[in-house]
Amino acid sequence: MSVVTESNLEAGSAHRLELRVQCDDDHVVMQMWGELYTDRIGELTRTLDGLVRAGRTRVLLDLSRLYDLDGDAITELTRWQAALSASGGWLCLAAPRPWVRRLLEHMCLRGTFTVYPTVAQARNELAVGA
Repeated sequence: MSVVTESNLEAGSAHRLELRVQCDDDHVVMQMWGELYTDRIGELTRTLDGLVRAGRTRVLLDLSRLYDLDGDAITELTRWQAALSASGGWLCLAAPRPWVRRLLEHMCLRGTFTVYPTVAQARNELAVGA
């Protein structure tokens, strides 16, 4: 596994978000730390767009350290899930904290995403399905 990009976004915003992207043979794991709000969606979009341009359309989001997100962030994740699916890939979520899981469910997104309880379980099941 190799680190493709790491982004620490503290400057210029009250909200902190850190993204780390690691590539496996058949998919990418993006670890997210902090909060994903409207003012940080651009960095997520640029990172996902770069992955798609590089031919990486299978993305697992590790949400174990994502503490909060807003409606715009959820909308953007939904948009990316549809775009990756349309290109033959997928966007799966792993290990969401209870608050993040409740937000996703509250936004009526149950069934929109494949959500795994842990990153390890996601990797195991995704490797079997590859």
